[in-house]
Amino acid sequence: MIRRVALMISQPIEDLTMGTIAMRNGQYDVRVKSGGEGELSELADSFNTMAEEIEDNFIQIRSKSESLSLLASLLRAWPMI
Repeated sequence: MIRRVALMISQPIEDLTMGTIAMRNGQYDVRVKSGGEGELSELADSFNTMAEEIEDNFIQIRSKSESLSLLASLLRAWPMI
């Protein structure tokens, strides 16, 4: 019983820790398990919302960067008058 309660507390914290490490290493698509009620579930939900927003922003930045690179290439290739 005590072990089960300890796992109920420690596992979500471990999942969040692993999620933050993955994001720090550039894995912006990482999400953590969320379910139930309470502070740890709320924290997991908040982490997942934050992770989704970071991933969306990263995708937008990458897309804009690629567009700017293409534009810069075209401008360099344009004949100077």
